[in-house]
This record gives sequence, structure tokens and C-alpha cells, in this order.
Amino acid sequence: MADKADQMESQVGPHKLEPKIIWKDRPPMTSGEKACGATFYILLLVQIILGIVVLASQNVKHMQGSDCMWFPDESCCDDGYVQHMGMCVKEELQKEYMQCMQDNPTFRRLNALGKERNLWDALEEFPQVPAVLMVCMLVLAGLWLHSLRKFARPICWATILLTLVLLLYMAIRPATAGHGIQVAPLILAVIMVGICVWKRKAVDTAAACISTASTGLEETPSVFAWTALVMLIYVAYLALWAVFMIASVTVWDVRIKEQCEGCGEACVLGMSKLSEDTQKFLGVLFSPTVFFLQNASMIICATGIGAWYFHKEDPEYKDAARTGFRWAWTTSSGTSFFCAIVMYIIAEIKKLANSSAKVCPFHPAFWCWLIMQCFANCMQACTRYMLIAHTFHGDGIRQTIKNSFDVLHRRLGDAVINDSIAQLVLGWSTSIFSTAFGFIAWAWLDDCMEQGLLNTIGDSAAGAGSEILILILVLVMFFFVSRPIFTLVFVAFIGTLIKADILVGFMGGIFIGAICCIFFRYFSAVVLNSSDVIYWCFALEADAGAPRQERFEKVYNMIETQIVVGQPVPGQPAGAAQGTPVAPPAQQGQQMMAVQVPEGSAAGQTLQIQSASGPMNVVIPQGVAAGQTFQVQVPTAPAQAQAVEPAVVGNATQA
Repeated sequence: MADKADQMESQVGPHKLEPKIIWKDRPPMTSGEKACGATFYILLLVQIILGIVVLASQNVKHMQGSDCMWFPDESCCDDGYVQHMGMCVKEELQKEYMQCMQDNPTFRRLNALGKERNLWDALEEFPQVPAVLMVCMLVLAGLWLHSLRKFARPICWATILLTLVLLLYMAIRPATAGHGIQVAPLILAVIMVGICVWKRKAVDTAAACISTASTGLEETPSVFAWTALVMLIYVAYLALWAVFMIASVTVWDVRIKEQCEGCGEACVLGMSKLSEDTQKFLGVLFSPTVFFLQNASMIICATGIGAWYFHKEDPEYKDAARTGFRWAWTTSSGTSFFCAIVMYIIAEIKKLANSSAKVCPFHPAFWCWLIMQCFANCMQACTRYMLIAHTFHGDGIRQTIKNSFDVLHRRLGDAVINDSIAQLVLGWSTSIFSTAFGFIAWAWLDDCMEQGLLNTIGDSAAGAGSEILILILVLVMFFFVSRPIFTLVFVAFIGTLIKADILVGFMGGIFIGAICCIFFRYFSAVVLNSSDVIYWCFALEADAGAPRQERFEKVYNMIETQIVVGQPVPGQPAGAAQGTPVAPPAQQGQQMMAVQVPEGSAAGQTLQIQSASGPMNVVIPQGVAAGQTFQVQVPTAPAQAQAVEPAVVGNATQA
């Protein structure tokens, strides 16, 4: 293992990045990293302090009991509180409000606002529904991971086909109802087909990365364990954030406001300025904090899967995921928060693009939306690879940006496609699984209670318009399960109040579907992160000309036709012997390899590439410039090392 490490260190690419993770003697944090890391922790601390202040300042409570929502009275409030506008406010606050109204007579008065099971009663009565579905969810995740390992390529192409079918359905379906064909989905489908044909080998590479990542995750379960801990931290933060936001609604004061133009000023008893400012502050910081936590999972995946790829026999491999967890909160926190801010800006760009999107493809806004989406996806992928680069080598933000650019600028399109295909596959699986579990829970609860909305709708669906009805049901379920946080908060408030068996099944369906969505998003994020890490490992290995690892032989064969970047050979004269692109098929014992000419090299110069038989010397043909590619024929079996001139036109020789 030590000999192999020495060989890998001696064959680094032009960017000087070694194909390994630096565990010890990592570069110290730069001042920029320290500033970003300190900013994150300061903002997180401010969020917590604001939340505590809001909790301590509460002077309003929600009424207790479902009857109080519809028929509020003084009995709905605790001692020391009085009813006001459907809420319970402290008596001194109410007195302050009444005094304000006496002192300001010109005011506008504000307007006031058989036993069945609710959702929680139903889940308590039928506990087998959530219990069995949660077990099935875990089993399905394991089976899906194994399927991605064994059948990644057909799954990727099937997902692309499914997306094309959906786009074509969206384009053609309005025409069957007497309307015209929707051109925008049709154009997107055509663009997608063009990209898949042009970059079909990159799609196969993405499948290879997903398959290898799934193998690594099966053999490195500690990655799931430590990312699950990050997931628990995310849930805890989410719970605190929700508590603080809800509590901010219960901090009121009395203020004099102008109600409308010409109406004069009036006393208003409502949310205080502290509440309004707290909501704005927490709302703005929510997304960057969530992205930081997602980046922590990425760092864990980078160390765990990267160590499995390069350092499986090293002692560091066993504790790699734990090391990544520690780095995520310490030395890598600055770069992680910087990437979180970039991802937040990208997310806002996507929102801006979606808000201004036009269905009509002849409108300039449609093409602006398309360009902004492509730009945002490229930036998102580059930011993720930048974080992986930092995790591997520990450089500062500026150096990490340069390193990631040096590795990816020759293969940027393939890198973005790798990230996009993985997101497409895992996004579809999350949506399908979550929606399916939601419908299963809905139907099961309706069956247990022997009545429900789904049963009623099912009887109606037998008639005309069943296709539209089924589509509406799927869209409604997808709307709720794809917004799990909103759905869980919605169910938490409404689940107790609704006591109608016909609606309880639906409430249970969206509740369990939302939980499944959170779980599968976590699972998909781990697989997606690991897939990007595998691509980065492939890129480093290719640039370094590192020897092939026997355990990845199938993967190497799958991506054999992908470009290999040649490295200039020091001391070799330009024009020693000239090769030409090889068009004929490879002979027995030979294989074709595409070689990309690196920057700074020219025709006639000798390059070194890494083939199945070891390092090989090739000569750049005439007419091939930097950045272009040419093909060579190389042996598939290791050959005896000897220093020879490349005598055969278009063939590689043993270095």
C-alpha cells in the first residue's frame, strides 16, 4: 500500500492535487475561512438568542380545545388571560389596549373572529398503519440502494425516458381536450433528447458513478450513521426554528397606526416590532443554515467514500466518516458556510427565474428562464465539487476554487451531467416513493375506519373523467408530500381540530407521506453526495495517471471510451514521431482510448497516458490543438516496461 501511495504521489496532474485525502498536516484555516466559520456560528447564536428572547416575552397564548376555535369565550383562557380576537392575551396587555382606545377616540375597531376521531385518535387506534409503513420504508431504501448498485445504467436511462414521457404528455394532453399543443414542454423534450444523444457517454459515466457510490455506501455503513446524526441536528434546528417562529406570533404590544388613508390613527393590539423583526431575521437565515447542514453531510460523504476509494486498507478508513463529521464543524466550517451562501444565492436565482417564467417559448422570458436554470445548475454542481476538493486537500477558499477549476474545466459538461442525472434519478425516486406511501396510508386508514374520502372518490372515478380525477388526486398528494415541513406543521395544527372520519384518512396519508419524503430526501442526498465524490475520485485518478484498482475494473470498462487527459513527458523532444487518429476498430488484445491534449501542449509533443497496461507514451498528431482529442490503440494486458519510440502510427507505446 505504501508503494502504491508513493507511485500515486509521483504522478500528480498539472494542478498538483494528489489522488488521496490528506488526513494529517492539512493546511491551516485561512483568515477568510475563519471569518466565514465565525460568521456562521455568530448568526446561529443570534438565532438562538432571539428565539429565547421571544419565548421569554410571550404575552399571548393560543386557545386550548377544538371547541374554542369556533366558539371562543373566557373559559378557553387560563387565569390572568382574557379572550381577544380568538387569542388569549394577558390582562395587563388588554388593559393597556383599552387605555389606548380611550386616549385615542378616533379608531377603527378590529373584527373578532356527535363524537368522531381526529387523526391522532385514528393513529392510536390503528398503530399498525404507521408501524408497518415505516418498516417498509427502511426495507425499500435498502433494496433501492442495492438496485442502484446492480442496475444503475438501465435505471438512469429509464428515468430519462420517464421524464420525456411526462414532458410529451404535458405537451399533447391539452390538444386532446380541444386546445393547442403546448410548445414549451415539447421544446424542453427536444433539448433533453439532444443532450442525451450528444452526451450519452457522460450519462453512462453518471450511471457508473451512482453504481460505484452505492457499492461504497453498502460497504461503508458509517457514512449513513454520521449523516443520520447531521439529520437529527437538522430536525432539532427545524423544531427550534418552528417554535421560535410560532412563539413570535404570541409577542404583542399596543401601537398607534394609521389604518387607511383618511381614516386617521387607531390603537392596534397586535404583533410587536420584536416579533416582526425576529420573523424576518429567522426567515432570511433559515436557508443558509440548512445548506450548511447539507454541506456537513457532503463532507462526511467525501471523507467516507473518498477513503473507501483511495485508502480502504489504511487505518484512517475506519474512522473516516467520523473525521468528516469533526471537520464539518471545525476546520471546514468556513468553506462550508461560504458554499452555503453560494447555494443560497443560486436557490434565489432559481426562484427568480421560476417567478418570471413564461409558458410561451416565443416569449424572451422563457429563454431567460432556461438560461438561468442552466447557469444555476452549473454553479450548483461546481460548488458541490469545490466542497469535495476542499475536503480532500484542506486548502483555503481561493485555492480550492482554483483547484476545482483545474480539475473540472476540461470535463465541466460531464461533471454537470453527472450531478444532474443523479439528482434526476434520486428526485424521481423520492417523489414516487413518498407519493406511493401517502396513498397506501390513506387507503389503509380509510379501510380500517370503513369510510373515507378515497373510497368515495374511488366510486366516482369509475365514471367519466376518471383520468382527470386520478391526476388531480396524484397532484394533490404530491403537493403535500413534496412540502414535508409545511405539511407536518399543517397537520400538527389541523389534525386535532378535524373530527371527520371521511377526512382523517387523507390527513394520515399526507402526514406519513411527508415523513417518508424527509427520509428519502436524506437517503437520496447521501447517494447524490457519494456519486459526486466518486466522479471527483475518477477525475483525480485520471489526471494523476494512477494505476487501476482491480476492484473497479468493471467501472473502468464501462467508462473506457471517456476522455483520458495526456500529461506532457519532461525531456521528450517535440516531433519525435507523429501519430495520427485511429479510425479502425481495435485488434484483439488492443483497445481504443481517446486522449485529450492538455493546455500548453502542441502537435509533435510526447504525452504520457495511463492505460490498462500501465503508463504509455503517445505523440500528438499534426492538426490537433490543445483541448482537442485524438484516438490511440493501446494494449489491454500489461506489457514489459521498455523505453522505445512510438513506431506505429496512431498506437501508444509502453513508457
